[in-house]
Amino acid sequence: MEVMGQQPDKIYGTIHFGNPHSESQGTRVLDNDSFAAGYHTFGCEWLPGKIIWYVDGVKFHEESNWYSTTEGQGTLSYPAPFDQPFYVILNLAIGGSWVGYPDELTTFGEQNAYEVDYVRVYQLDEYDENVTRPEQVFNPREPDAEGNYVLNGAFATDESLEDDDAWMFRTANGGDAFGVIADGKATVTTADAGSVDYSIQLMQAGLPFQKGATYEVSFDACASASRTMNVDIKAPDHGYKTYMSTLRPALTTELQTFTQVFKMTDDSDENGRLEFNLGAMGSTADVQITNVRVKKIADPNPDEKEEKVVLSNGNYIYNGSFQEGAAHLGYWAVSDQTAAGVTDLKDGRRLRATGNVVLFQDELAFTEGAAYALSFDAQAQNAGDTVKVIVGGREFVATLSTDNQTFSFKIPADTKFDNRDVSVEFNGTGTIWFDNIMLCEDSMIKNGSFSNGLTGYEVYVADDANASYVVDSLNEDNALDVTVNKTADADWKVQIKQNNVSLEKGKSYRLSFKAKSSLDRPIRVVLQGQENRGWAVYSSDNVVNLTSEYQTFTDEFTMTEENDPAAFLSICLGKVGDFESTDQHRVVLDDFQLEPVEAEVEVPKAANPLTTKTATKSVSAVKVSKQNVTATPLSVSNAQGAVSYAKKSGSDALSVNASTGTVTVKKGTKAGTYTAQIEVTAEGNDLYEAASVTVTVTVKVVKDANPMAVKAVARSTTAPAVRKKAVAVARPMTVSKAQGTVSYAKASGSAALTVNKKTGKVTVKKGTKAGTYTAKIKVTAAGNTLYASASKTVKVTVKVVKSANPMAVKAVKRTVKLSVVKSKTVTVAAPVSFTKKGQGKVTYVKVAKGSSSALTVNKSTGKVTVKKGTKKGTYTIKIKVSAAGNALYKAASKTVTCKVVVK
Repeated sequence: MEVMGQQPDKIYGTIHFGNPHSESQGTRVLDNDSFAAGYHTFGCEWLPGKIIWYVDGVKFHEESNWYSTTEGQGTLSYPAPFDQPFYVILNLAIGGSWVGYPDELTTFGEQNAYEVDYVRVYQLDEYDENVTRPEQVFNPREPDAEGNYVLNGAFATDESLEDDDAWMFRTANGGDAFGVIADGKATVTTADAGSVDYSIQLMQAGLPFQKGATYEVSFDACASASRTMNVDIKAPDHGYKTYMSTLRPALTTELQTFTQVFKMTDDSDENGRLEFNLGAMGSTADVQITNVRVKKIADPNPDEKEEKVVLSNGNYIYNGSFQEGAAHLGYWAVSDQTAAGVTDLKDGRRLRATGNVVLFQDELAFTEGAAYALSFDAQAQNAGDTVKVIVGGREFVATLSTDNQTFSFKIPADTKFDNRDVSVEFNGTGTIWFDNIMLCEDSMIKNGSFSNGLTGYEVYVADDANASYVVDSLNEDNALDVTVNKTADADWKVQIKQNNVSLEKGKSYRLSFKAKSSLDRPIRVVLQGQENRGWAVYSSDNVVNLTSEYQTFTDEFTMTEENDPAAFLSICLGKVGDFESTDQHRVVLDDFQLEPVEAEVEVPKAANPLTTKTATKSVSAVKVSKQNVTATPLSVSNAQGAVSYAKKSGSDALSVNASTGTVTVKKGTKAGTYTAQIEVTAEGNDLYEAASVTVTVTVKVVKDANPMAVKAVARSTTAPAVRKKAVAVARPMTVSKAQGTVSYAKASGSAALTVNKKTGKVTVKKGTKAGTYTAKIKVTAAGNTLYASASKTVKVTVKVVKSANPMAVKAVKRTVKLSVVKSKTVTVAAPVSFTKKGQGKVTYVKVAKGSSSALTVNKSTGKVTVKKGTKKGTYTIKIKVSAAGNALYKAASKTVTCKVVVK
């Protein structure tokens, strides 16, 4: 949705699609309001197969009819291109050819602020994606009684050409002319021809053209002096694509009839436009035109089969990426529709086949005598399944894996074909995925002979240049014929390109072509990189001078830049060097070839192939402390003649053996890195010259590994001791053979433990309860001049243990009177006394064995009860006294034998 600054009350809702470009646009004009005066609500509903535009809740445009076509490559399945993710962009744009460019009156700043209050995007929970493009009904207007679709073709009615009712007259791009229809003819008088052919136009739109029908365009014309013009049938609703090859009549002062027949190969169009383009033709001579006729001379043949051609991307196979037609299987015949289909957009839309399925296309455009390359991508659910592609009766089999792979096959130029069909046979035990099948000419420059028209090429003519082109098969053997009317001021302003030419770094190539021109002139033909490569020229800056006779031109070059798979052939026919022209002339181009060549390698006649290689060597610091140590940091190969070595400079710690090249490290050298520059000389022999190479060698004196060994030792302390204060226990690890100062650091573990950095002793925090506590302690030996530092982390354990319960007991004899016992049960004092009090709750239990049945004991108090009626005598009871212990002391039990006397 867009609003132009000069029309702040009008909104446009537009979709753009297709190549050439097409669009659908709707508008709404506010009533007594402006979009710049206040906030408005803008909305767009995007449904499968429908887009609706709203402003302030009012619908102002709806569209369901679109397509995704690339000229020469096919049409993607509807609703492409609006069947994939898009993004939202809100911007304030300045300038451009539609709205106009800013000038000195344009204001900027806060007064032109673009303010957005909110953006909200919603998605329906579900919707039907099974949509089809609305059926396009071709409803042409009827021709006149003679079959002519042109209104006022004989110019019987005078027209001022100030409206668009029938004939229209336009000037642009510097064109200055006057057109009038009177006296049975149209007359165009030119003051300035402008810069392009459409700088001056006489035209009529609304002409219907039906796909498959054949039409004849004819008219009578003359000029006040010999000149030409361009006559075209264009599509104003479809990017102004051309339906008819440009007719370029050679006008003279005598009235002549000119006729051209063409077949409508595009989709039917009710709004074709006949154009007489008189601008930039190298002449301002007046032109008169009359008796203009456009007639349908043959209806479409419903039985006619589409003649396949090579696609503009060079592929001979149609819909090789499974993006076109119903169910994305356009152009393919499928043996079993239930076993094959095309995956969704997220998967890239690949063919999915289960079991044994065959795809088929017939009557493709490939022919014998040319080399081709076949390629496709394939992946199998089960490794070992196969795909067989049959091209013209020749079989190519790929064995698949579970990974997606690209398979490529070469088809030599001498291959004999049985037919012009392609089939794909899937032989799977599970699902096979298949995509991107291509059959292309196996050459670096595709369609170099123009036998397939302009397939593979793009032609660019800048607005300030003027040129037209055709593949000439009448006067030439399928050559590109470019008529240049104006070169403009740069070579690229008339340019023919072929993209995606793959060049590899270090490889050499030969580019050749033939060309001629009706006017002696230079052209520039190069291989170069795209804009992201800075338009770098990879070939020679190949400027060649053309004459009226064919010449063959050759350029050999080596690719010195990094690999470029997207380089392009650039044929520049604009201003080249000092040549800039407005004189009309024809340039004819043919037989472009690019092929790799073996680069010539200059072999040295007698250079010594002496090769040296250095490697950093290390020696033991311990060993060097005791004696000189040798190392071999230098190796020599391919030397011709005796080899000698000499130290040129470097550390005094190093010396070199003149014969062997071994390096000696001086005794007592400390650890470190030492270098020396050594000249290696091969004296040569009868076939090779002497040679010398100076290299830098490196020897490291490295400290030996620290032999420190660490072993964990369990330590313990008592809970009573820790209750009163922190307790340091002995080092809970042993350290031996450590080189350098040893230090200790706690790495992790219980908060109850800390370690002394110097001694390694572990302290147990005051108040720590009984239990087992661990910590990881990092033991580090600092090393010394001979040994490297080292660290080892050891897990240590300290136990806080409870002390033995101090409880001590003794038996005490108790007595009771017989007279009392006769009448009742009697409880006597506890017959157990403590010499050391037990820690924790104390309990008493009678031990059955060895105890009298007359006595029992109270569990809590230890008091003994004498049974009623017990007779006179001495009675024994064994009592187990238990102290439960506590946080500091263990539990304990003692058994004592007590006596009670009844007397």
